[in-house]
Amino acid sequence: MTKFTEEELKTMSIHSLRVVFRMNFGGAPKTMRKGEIIQKILDVQSGGEVPTRSTKGRKPLESHFVKKNGVELNLKDWTECVFEEDGGEKLEVRGYLELHVDGYGYLRNTNYGFESSKIFVAHTLIKRYSLKQGDMIDGNCEEVNETDMKILRSISFVNGKDPSTSTAIEDFDTFTARYPKERITLAKENQSGVEKVIDLFCPIGKGQRCLILDNGTNQKTSLVKKIAQSISENQGADLTVFLAGASPEDITDLKEGVSSEVVGTIFCDGVESVIRTFTLVVERAKREVERGKNKILIIDSLSSIITTFEEFKNSTSEYVMPQNLENGISYVKKILGQAGNFGEKGSLTVIATMTKDESEENYKRLKEIASCEISLTKRNGKRGVFIDVEKSWTKKDELLLSSSEIEFVDSVREGLANGEISVQTVYEKIDEFKG
Repeated sequence: MTKFTEEELKTMSIHSLRVVFRMNFGGAPKTMRKGEIIQKILDVQSGGEVPTRSTKGRKPLESHFVKKNGVELNLKDWTECVFEEDGGEKLEVRGYLELHVDGYGYLRNTNYGFESSKIFVAHTLIKRYSLKQGDMIDGNCEEVNETDMKILRSISFVNGKDPSTSTAIEDFDTFTARYPKERITLAKENQSGVEKVIDLFCPIGKGQRCLILDNGTNQKTSLVKKIAQSISENQGADLTVFLAGASPEDITDLKEGVSSEVVGTIFCDGVESVIRTFTLVVERAKREVERGKNKILIIDSLSSIITTFEEFKNSTSEYVMPQNLENGISYVKKILGQAGNFGEKGSLTVIATMTKDESEENYKRLKEIASCEISLTKRNGKRGVFIDVEKSWTKKDELLLSSSEIEFVDSVREGLANGEISVQTVYEKIDEFKG
Protein backbone atom coordinates (compact mmCIF):
# COMPACT_ATOMS: atom_id res chain seq x y z
CA MET A 1 0.00 0.00 0.00
CA THR A 2 1.08 3.58 -0.56
CA LYS A 3 2.36 5.30 2.58
CA PHE A 4 1.52 8.91 3.27
CA THR A 5 3.49 11.42 5.26
CA GLU A 6 1.78 13.53 7.89
CA GLU A 7 2.42 16.65 5.76
CA GLU A 8 0.66 15.06 2.75
CA LEU A 9 -2.31 14.04 4.86
CA LYS A 10 -2.71 17.50 6.37
CA THR A 11 -3.05 19.06 2.90
CA MET A 12 -6.02 16.80 2.05
CA SER A 13 -9.65 17.67 2.60
CA ILE A 14 -11.59 15.49 5.04
CA HIS A 15 -13.40 13.96 2.04
CA SER A 16 -10.06 12.90 0.49
CA LEU A 17 -8.89 11.50 3.83
CA ARG A 18 -12.02 9.38 4.17
CA VAL A 19 -11.49 8.01 0.67
CA VAL A 20 -7.85 7.13 1.44
CA PHE A 21 -8.79 5.52 4.76
CA ARG A 22 -11.71 3.55 3.32
CA MET A 23 -9.78 2.18 0.36
CA ASN A 24 -6.56 1.37 2.22
CA PHE A 25 -7.64 0.38 5.70
CA GLY A 26 -11.27 -0.66 5.58
CA GLY A 27 -13.26 2.48 6.27
CA ALA A 28 -13.55 5.58 8.40
CA PRO A 29 -16.61 6.45 10.52
CA LYS A 30 -18.15 9.77 9.55
CA THR A 31 -17.98 10.84 13.21
CA MET A 32 -14.18 10.97 12.99
CA ARG A 33 -12.68 14.42 12.76
CA LYS A 34 -9.87 15.29 10.35
CA GLY A 35 -7.14 15.09 12.96
CA GLU A 36 -8.43 11.72 14.18
CA ILE A 37 -8.44 10.26 10.67
CA ILE A 38 -4.88 11.48 10.03
CA GLN A 39 -3.66 9.97 13.29
CA LYS A 40 -5.43 6.68 12.59
CA ILE A 41 -3.84 6.44 9.12
CA LEU A 42 -0.39 7.11 10.59
CA ASP A 43 -0.98 4.52 13.33
CA VAL A 44 -2.05 1.81 10.85
CA GLN A 45 0.89 2.60 8.55
CA SER A 46 3.18 2.09 11.57
CA GLY A 47 1.76 -1.36 12.24
CA GLY A 48 -1.26 -0.50 14.34
CA GLU A 49 -4.52 -2.45 14.34
CA VAL A 50 -6.58 -2.21 11.16
CA PRO A 51 -10.22 -1.30 12.00
CA THR A 52 -12.94 -3.83 11.37
CA ARG A 53 -15.08 -2.90 8.37
CA SER A 54 -18.81 -3.51 8.49
CA THR A 55 -20.09 -5.75 5.68
CA LYS A 56 -23.73 -4.85 6.15
CA GLY A 57 -25.32 -4.25 2.77
CA ARG A 58 -22.05 -4.69 0.87
CA LYS A 59 -19.47 -7.29 -0.14
CA PRO A 60 -16.49 -7.59 2.22
CA LEU A 61 -13.25 -6.23 0.77
CA GLU A 62 -11.53 -9.56 1.44
CA SER A 63 -13.57 -11.11 -1.40
CA HIS A 64 -12.20 -8.59 -3.90
CA PHE A 65 -9.24 -10.50 -5.28
CA VAL A 66 -8.19 -10.80 -8.92
CA LYS A 67 -5.53 -12.84 -10.61
CA LYS A 68 -2.90 -11.26 -12.86
CA ASN A 69 -0.23 -13.47 -14.45
CA GLY A 70 -1.25 -16.23 -12.07
CA VAL A 71 -0.70 -14.10 -8.95
CA GLU A 72 -3.61 -13.29 -6.63
CA LEU A 73 -3.83 -9.56 -5.88
CA ASN A 74 -5.80 -7.76 -3.21
CA LEU A 75 -7.58 -4.66 -4.47
CA LYS A 76 -7.17 -3.04 -1.05
CA ASP A 77 -3.53 -2.41 -1.94
CA TRP A 78 -2.33 0.58 -3.96
CA THR A 79 -0.64 -1.30 -6.80
CA GLU A 80 0.43 -0.60 -10.37
CA CYS A 81 -1.60 -3.50 -11.76
CA VAL A 82 -4.59 -3.34 -14.07
CA PHE A 83 -7.69 -3.72 -11.89
CA GLU A 84 -10.53 -5.87 -13.03
CA GLU A 85 -14.17 -6.12 -12.03
CA ASP A 86 -15.81 -9.38 -11.02
CA GLY A 87 -16.93 -9.80 -14.64
CA GLY A 88 -13.36 -9.51 -15.91
CA GLU A 89 -13.67 -6.03 -17.43
CA LYS A 90 -10.47 -4.03 -17.21
CA LEU A 91 -10.86 -0.71 -15.47
CA GLU A 92 -8.38 1.12 -17.63
CA VAL A 93 -9.34 4.78 -17.95
CA ARG A 94 -8.45 7.87 -19.93
CA GLY A 95 -9.71 11.34 -19.21
CA TYR A 96 -8.95 15.02 -18.67
CA LEU A 97 -8.19 16.12 -15.14
CA GLU A 98 -10.50 18.68 -13.57
CA LEU A 99 -9.03 20.13 -10.38
CA HIS A 100 -10.97 21.38 -7.40
CA VAL A 101 -10.00 23.99 -4.86
CA ASP A 102 -9.51 21.40 -2.10
CA GLY A 103 -6.62 19.85 -4.02
CA TYR A 104 -8.27 16.68 -5.34
CA GLY A 105 -9.78 16.21 -8.77
CA TYR A 106 -11.94 14.13 -11.11
CA LEU A 107 -11.34 12.69 -14.55
CA ARG A 108 -13.72 13.83 -17.26
CA ASN A 109 -13.92 11.76 -20.41
CA THR A 110 -12.27 12.91 -23.63
CA ASN A 111 -15.56 14.47 -24.73
CA TYR A 112 -15.20 16.71 -21.66
CA GLY A 113 -18.18 15.13 -19.90
CA PHE A 114 -18.56 13.05 -16.77
CA GLU A 115 -19.09 9.33 -17.13
CA SER A 116 -22.06 7.78 -15.33
CA SER A 117 -19.74 7.36 -12.33
CA LYS A 118 -17.04 9.85 -11.41
CA ILE A 119 -13.37 8.93 -11.27
CA PHE A 120 -11.82 10.47 -8.18
CA VAL A 121 -8.14 11.56 -8.26
CA ALA A 122 -6.53 11.92 -4.85
CA HIS A 123 -4.40 14.93 -3.92
CA THR A 124 -1.39 12.67 -3.41
CA LEU A 125 -1.34 11.57 -7.06
CA ILE A 126 -1.83 15.14 -8.24
CA LYS A 127 1.03 16.37 -6.06
CA ARG A 128 3.35 13.46 -6.88
CA TYR A 129 3.23 14.06 -10.64
CA SER A 130 2.63 17.85 -10.59
CA LEU A 131 -0.64 17.34 -12.45
CA LYS A 132 -2.52 20.33 -13.85
CA GLN A 133 -6.05 21.10 -14.94
CA GLY A 134 -6.54 19.68 -18.44
CA ASP A 135 -3.84 17.00 -18.29
CA MET A 136 -4.84 13.85 -20.18
CA ILE A 137 -4.44 10.92 -17.80
CA ASP A 138 -4.17 7.22 -18.68
CA GLY A 139 -4.35 4.94 -15.70
CA ASN A 140 -6.12 2.25 -13.76
CA CYS A 141 -8.99 2.66 -11.36
CA GLU A 142 -11.10 0.69 -8.92
CA GLU A 143 -14.77 0.88 -8.06
CA VAL A 144 -15.88 1.79 -4.57
CA ASN A 145 -18.64 -0.60 -3.57
CA GLU A 146 -20.63 1.67 -1.32
CA THR A 147 -20.73 4.53 -3.84
CA ASP A 148 -21.02 5.08 -7.60
CA MET A 149 -17.52 6.52 -7.63
CA LYS A 150 -14.35 5.04 -9.09
CA ILE A 151 -10.93 5.89 -7.69
CA LEU A 152 -7.80 6.34 -9.80
CA ARG A 153 -5.19 4.00 -8.36
CA SER A 154 -2.22 4.42 -10.69
CA ILE A 155 -1.14 6.57 -13.61
CA SER A 156 0.44 5.07 -16.71
CA PHE A 157 0.76 8.16 -18.89
CA VAL A 158 0.33 11.93 -18.58
CA ASN A 159 -0.41 13.53 -21.95
CA GLY A 160 0.92 10.40 -23.63
CA LYS A 161 4.28 10.52 -21.83
CA ASP A 162 5.82 8.80 -18.83
CA PRO A 163 4.26 10.48 -15.77
CA SER A 164 7.69 11.10 -14.23
CA THR A 165 8.43 13.62 -17.02
CA SER A 166 5.44 15.85 -16.16
CA THR A 167 7.29 17.52 -13.29
CA ALA A 168 9.86 18.95 -15.75
CA ILE A 169 7.33 20.66 -18.07
CA GLU A 170 7.67 24.45 -18.23
CA ASP A 171 4.48 26.21 -17.13
CA PHE A 172 2.38 27.95 -19.78
CA ASP A 173 2.16 31.15 -17.72
CA THR A 174 5.95 31.62 -17.93
CA PHE A 175 6.00 31.71 -21.77
CA THR A 176 6.88 34.96 -23.53
CA ALA A 177 4.56 35.96 -26.40
CA ARG A 178 5.74 37.46 -29.70
CA TYR A 179 3.90 38.75 -32.75
CA PRO A 180 2.73 35.91 -35.01
CA LYS A 181 5.08 35.32 -37.93
CA GLU A 182 3.52 32.27 -39.59
CA ARG A 183 0.17 32.63 -41.32
CA ILE A 184 -2.62 30.08 -41.00
CA THR A 185 -3.60 30.03 -44.67
CA LEU A 186 -7.30 29.34 -45.18
CA ALA A 187 -7.75 29.56 -48.97
CA LYS A 188 -6.52 26.79 -51.20
CA GLU A 189 -4.46 27.66 -54.26
CA ASN A 190 -6.49 29.77 -56.74
CA GLN A 191 -9.50 29.69 -54.38
CA SER A 192 -11.61 32.83 -54.07
CA GLY A 193 -14.26 33.69 -51.50
CA VAL A 194 -14.29 34.62 -47.84
CA GLU A 195 -11.22 32.51 -47.04
CA LYS A 196 -9.09 34.52 -49.47
CA VAL A 197 -10.45 37.82 -48.11
CA ILE A 198 -9.33 36.83 -44.60
CA ASP A 199 -5.90 35.67 -45.83
CA LEU A 200 -5.27 39.08 -47.38
CA PHE A 201 -7.07 41.73 -45.30
CA CYS A 202 -7.15 40.20 -41.83
CA PRO A 203 -4.68 37.28 -41.90
CA ILE A 204 -4.61 34.95 -38.94
CA GLY A 205 -1.18 33.92 -37.69
CA LYS A 206 -0.18 31.23 -35.25
CA GLY A 207 -0.62 32.88 -31.86
CA GLN A 208 -3.26 35.40 -32.97
CA ARG A 209 -6.01 36.80 -30.74
CA CYS A 210 -8.79 37.12 -33.29
CA LEU A 211 -12.29 38.54 -32.83
CA ILE A 212 -15.04 37.78 -35.34
CA LEU A 213 -17.64 40.55 -35.07
CA ASP A 214 -21.18 39.71 -36.18
CA ASN A 215 -23.01 42.95 -36.91
CA GLY A 216 -26.47 41.40 -37.14
CA THR A 217 -25.73 39.08 -40.07
CA ASN A 218 -26.30 35.84 -38.07
CA GLN A 219 -23.49 34.29 -40.11
CA LYS A 220 -20.81 33.89 -37.44
CA THR A 221 -21.37 30.14 -36.98
CA SER A 222 -21.26 29.67 -40.75
CA LEU A 223 -17.91 31.46 -40.85
CA VAL A 224 -16.67 29.35 -37.93
CA LYS A 225 -17.46 26.24 -39.96
CA LYS A 226 -15.63 27.58 -43.03
CA ILE A 227 -12.55 28.51 -41.00
CA ALA A 228 -12.56 25.18 -39.16
CA GLN A 229 -12.88 23.22 -42.41
CA SER A 230 -10.05 25.18 -44.00
CA ILE A 231 -7.74 24.73 -41.01
CA SER A 232 -8.50 21.00 -40.83
CA GLU A 233 -7.92 20.49 -44.56
CA ASN A 234 -5.05 22.90 -45.26
CA GLN A 235 -3.04 23.06 -42.08
CA GLY A 236 -3.28 19.68 -40.43
CA ALA A 237 -3.18 21.73 -37.23
CA ASP A 238 -4.33 20.77 -33.77
CA LEU A 239 -7.77 22.40 -33.66
CA THR A 240 -10.61 22.43 -31.13
CA VAL A 241 -13.93 24.18 -31.76
CA PHE A 242 -16.08 25.07 -28.74
CA LEU A 243 -19.74 26.00 -29.15
CA ALA A 244 -21.41 27.60 -26.12
CA GLY A 245 -25.19 27.51 -25.73
CA ALA A 246 -25.64 26.39 -29.32
CA SER A 247 -28.53 24.53 -30.91
CA PRO A 248 -28.13 20.74 -31.22
CA GLU A 249 -28.42 21.13 -35.00
CA ASP A 250 -25.46 23.54 -35.14
CA ILE A 251 -23.33 21.19 -33.06
CA THR A 252 -24.23 18.18 -35.21
CA ASP A 253 -23.64 20.13 -38.42
CA LEU A 254 -20.18 21.18 -37.28
CA LYS A 255 -19.20 17.73 -36.03
CA GLU A 256 -20.23 16.20 -39.35
CA GLY A 257 -18.53 18.92 -41.40
CA VAL A 258 -15.21 19.25 -39.57
CA SER A 259 -12.65 16.52 -39.00
CA SER A 260 -11.15 18.24 -35.93
CA GLU A 261 -12.37 18.12 -32.33
CA VAL A 262 -15.74 19.80 -31.71
CA VAL A 263 -17.04 20.33 -28.17
CA GLY A 264 -20.51 21.76 -27.70
CA THR A 265 -22.89 22.76 -24.93
CA ILE A 266 -26.52 23.32 -25.87
CA PHE A 267 -28.81 26.15 -24.81
CA CYS A 268 -30.61 24.04 -22.19
CA ASP A 269 -27.42 22.97 -20.37
CA GLY A 270 -26.94 24.33 -16.87
CA VAL A 271 -24.68 27.35 -16.47
CA GLU A 272 -22.29 25.41 -14.24
CA SER A 273 -21.86 22.69 -16.86
CA VAL A 274 -21.09 25.25 -19.59
CA ILE A 275 -18.51 27.17 -17.53
CA ARG A 276 -16.79 24.04 -16.22
CA THR A 277 -16.60 22.49 -19.68
CA PHE A 278 -15.31 25.66 -21.30
CA THR A 279 -12.68 26.18 -18.59
CA LEU A 280 -11.46 22.61 -19.04
CA VAL A 281 -11.27 22.99 -22.84
CA VAL A 282 -9.09 26.10 -22.46
CA GLU A 283 -6.84 24.48 -19.86
CA ARG A 284 -6.47 21.40 -22.07
CA ALA A 285 -5.30 23.64 -24.93
CA LYS A 286 -2.65 25.19 -22.65
CA ARG A 287 -1.37 21.77 -21.65
CA GLU A 288 -0.89 20.90 -25.33
CA VAL A 289 1.04 24.12 -25.97
CA GLU A 290 3.30 23.31 -23.02
CA ARG A 291 4.34 20.24 -24.99
CA GLY A 292 5.32 22.20 -28.07
CA LYS A 293 2.12 22.10 -30.11
CA ASN A 294 0.62 24.86 -32.23
CA LYS A 295 -2.90 24.78 -30.83
CA ILE A 296 -5.88 26.57 -32.40
CA LEU A 297 -9.02 27.20 -30.35
CA ILE A 298 -12.19 28.52 -32.00
CA ILE A 299 -14.88 29.80 -29.62
CA ASP A 300 -18.49 30.52 -30.62
CA SER A 301 -19.42 32.72 -28.92
CA LEU A 302 -17.90 35.02 -26.31
CA SER A 303 -21.24 36.81 -25.95
CA SER A 304 -22.88 33.57 -24.82
CA ILE A 305 -20.06 32.76 -22.40
CA ILE A 306 -20.19 36.26 -20.84
CA THR A 307 -23.94 35.91 -20.23
CA THR A 308 -23.55 32.38 -18.87
CA PHE A 309 -20.76 33.42 -16.52
CA GLU A 310 -22.90 36.22 -15.06
CA GLU A 311 -25.73 33.75 -14.43
CA PHE A 312 -23.28 31.31 -12.88
CA LYS A 313 -21.84 33.90 -10.51
CA ASN A 314 -25.35 34.68 -9.27
CA SER A 315 -26.35 31.02 -8.89
CA THR A 316 -26.22 28.82 -5.79
CA SER A 317 -23.76 26.37 -7.37
CA GLU A 318 -21.28 24.68 -5.04
CA TYR A 319 -18.60 24.69 -7.75
CA VAL A 320 -15.88 27.27 -7.13
CA MET A 321 -13.99 28.81 -10.03
CA PRO A 322 -10.19 28.45 -9.73
CA GLN A 323 -9.75 32.14 -10.62
CA ASN A 324 -11.19 34.98 -8.59
CA LEU A 325 -12.84 36.84 -11.47
CA GLU A 326 -15.30 39.67 -11.02
CA ASN A 327 -17.52 39.24 -14.08
CA GLY A 328 -18.02 37.60 -17.45
CA ILE A 329 -16.04 40.14 -19.45
CA SER A 330 -13.02 39.67 -17.14
CA TYR A 331 -13.33 35.92 -17.63
CA VAL A 332 -13.31 35.94 -21.44
CA LYS A 333 -10.70 38.73 -21.54
CA LYS A 334 -8.38 36.48 -19.54
CA ILE A 335 -9.02 33.59 -21.96
CA LEU A 336 -8.46 35.71 -25.08
CA GLY A 337 -5.36 37.25 -23.56
CA GLN A 338 -3.66 33.89 -23.17
CA ALA A 339 -3.21 33.44 -26.93
CA GLY A 340 0.31 34.00 -28.18
CA ASN A 341 3.19 32.93 -30.38
CA PHE A 342 5.80 31.38 -28.11
CA GLY A 343 8.40 30.60 -30.76
CA GLU A 344 9.87 27.11 -30.62
CA LYS A 345 7.75 26.34 -27.55
CA GLY A 346 4.54 26.38 -29.63
CA SER A 347 1.59 28.74 -29.94
CA LEU A 348 -1.99 29.21 -28.87
CA THR A 349 -4.31 30.81 -31.41
CA VAL A 350 -7.74 31.93 -30.22
CA ILE A 351 -10.42 32.79 -32.79
CA ALA A 352 -13.60 33.91 -31.04
CA THR A 353 -16.94 35.21 -32.27
CA MET A 354 -18.95 38.01 -30.70
CA THR A 355 -22.24 39.72 -31.46
CA LYS A 356 -21.31 43.39 -31.40
CA ASP A 357 -24.77 44.91 -30.96
CA GLU A 358 -25.37 43.05 -27.67
CA SER A 359 -22.85 45.14 -25.73
CA GLU A 360 -20.77 47.93 -27.22
CA GLU A 361 -18.84 48.20 -23.93
CA ASN A 362 -17.86 44.52 -23.98
CA TYR A 363 -16.69 44.85 -27.57
CA LYS A 364 -14.51 47.86 -26.72
CA ARG A 365 -12.85 46.05 -23.82
CA LEU A 366 -12.07 42.96 -25.89
CA LYS A 367 -10.87 45.00 -28.87
CA GLU A 368 -8.19 46.47 -26.60
CA ILE A 369 -6.40 43.13 -26.41
CA ALA A 370 -7.33 41.63 -29.82
CA SER A 371 -4.63 41.51 -32.48
CA CYS A 372 -7.01 40.72 -35.35
CA GLU A 373 -10.60 41.64 -36.13
CA ILE A 374 -12.87 40.13 -38.77
CA SER A 375 -16.01 42.21 -39.21
CA LEU A 376 -18.99 40.59 -40.92
CA THR A 377 -21.37 42.55 -43.10
CA LYS A 378 -24.41 42.14 -45.33
CA ARG A 379 -24.14 42.54 -49.09
CA ASN A 380 -27.18 43.78 -50.99
CA GLY A 381 -29.47 41.16 -49.51
CA LYS A 382 -27.36 38.30 -50.92
CA ARG A 383 -27.00 35.04 -49.04
CA GLY A 384 -23.61 34.04 -47.71
CA VAL A 385 -20.78 35.24 -45.49
CA PHE A 386 -19.16 38.58 -46.36
CA ILE A 387 -16.24 40.42 -44.77
CA ASP A 388 -16.17 44.19 -44.32
CA VAL A 389 -12.63 44.78 -45.59
CA GLU A 390 -12.63 48.40 -44.37
CA LYS A 391 -13.27 47.44 -40.74
CA SER A 392 -11.26 44.21 -40.68
CA TRP A 393 -7.58 44.27 -39.77
CA THR A 394 -4.61 42.43 -38.33
CA LYS A 395 -1.94 44.07 -36.21
CA LYS A 396 1.54 43.73 -37.75
CA ASP A 397 0.07 42.02 -40.83
CA GLU A 398 3.32 42.75 -42.69
CA LEU A 399 4.84 39.83 -40.77
CA LEU A 400 2.31 37.48 -42.37
CA LEU A 401 1.95 38.82 -45.93
CA SER A 402 4.29 38.71 -48.92
CA SER A 403 5.50 41.95 -50.50
CA SER A 404 3.06 41.58 -53.41
CA GLU A 405 0.17 40.94 -51.02
CA ILE A 406 1.06 44.01 -48.95
CA GLU A 407 1.15 46.15 -52.09
CA PHE A 408 -2.25 44.82 -53.22
CA VAL A 409 -3.93 45.27 -49.82
CA ASP A 410 -2.57 48.81 -49.41
CA SER A 411 -3.79 49.82 -52.86
CA VAL A 412 -7.29 48.46 -52.21
CA ARG A 413 -7.55 50.16 -48.81
CA GLU A 414 -6.38 53.44 -50.31
CA GLY A 415 -8.91 53.11 -53.14
CA LEU A 416 -11.73 52.48 -50.68
CA ALA A 417 -10.70 55.42 -48.52
CA ASN A 418 -10.75 57.94 -51.37
CA GLY A 419 -13.82 56.48 -53.06
CA GLU A 420 -12.05 55.22 -56.17
CA ILE A 421 -13.03 51.60 -55.48
CA SER A 422 -16.50 50.28 -54.60
CA VAL A 423 -17.17 47.29 -52.34
CA GLN A 424 -18.28 45.26 -55.38
CA THR A 425 -15.03 46.11 -57.17
CA VAL A 426 -13.04 44.99 -54.11
CA TYR A 427 -14.37 41.44 -54.29
CA GLU A 428 -13.72 41.30 -58.03
CA LYS A 429 -10.14 42.48 -57.52
CA ILE A 430 -9.62 39.91 -54.74
CA ASP A 431 -10.87 37.10 -56.98
CA GLU A 432 -8.48 38.22 -59.74
CA PHE A 433 -5.45 38.64 -57.47
CA LYS A 434 -2.99 35.74 -57.77
CA GLY A 435 -0.39 36.89 -55.23
